[in-house]
Amino acid sequence: MAKSARQTVFEGMELLPEALIPFVEKRLEATVQGHWQVEVVNRVHGLRPNSKGEIAWDQANLLKTMMVFWKDSFAGVLGPIERSIVSELLEVRNRLSHNEPFSYDDAERALDSMRRLMEAISAGEVAAKLGRMRDTILRTKYRELARSEERRVQNPSIQTGAMAGLLPWREVVEPHPDVATGNFQQAEFAADL
Repeated sequence: MAKSARQTVFEGMELLPEALIPFVEKRLEATVQGHWQVEVVNRVHGLRPNSKGEIAWDQANLLKTMMVFWKDSFAGVLGPIERSIVSELLEVRNRLSHNEPFSYDDAERALDSMRRLMEAISAGEVAAKLGRMRDTILRTKYRELARSEERRVQNPSIQTGAMAGLLPWREVVEPHPDVATGNFQQAEFAADL
């Protein structure tokens, strides 16, 4: 069975920590004075260390940390386009966590943004996987569009316009007396059902 667009985006997001954790930790270690882990926990809302005192990274925490520490740690190596991508991916992650649907266009954009961020941090292997996932989404989208077009051509459209020579319904069927007189009590009752 083919994966849904949402499932493919979810699987793409699962690839991000593999590349982002070493990148984010290296940048924070190089740019934050003192114990960078303590500073991250203090500044990033909702981030808590695990029992060993290490930061338990997930996609949301990584992306939030990048946004909070952008000026201090990431602006020197990534540009404004990458900042926009990080912000967009944080929104994608939130949509996933709230079980929102993803169209093929949404999925293609999300996977492309993930791929671009991975390329920007020199995570070529993860970027290649994300590129293949994006290509799969595009192929699926175009296959479905072609199948839909084929069905449309095979099944002639239903004509909805009035045909010439047809009589108005009041001339074909005698209306109920309350409808004919404009007193719609029974018709209103039926409409209320």
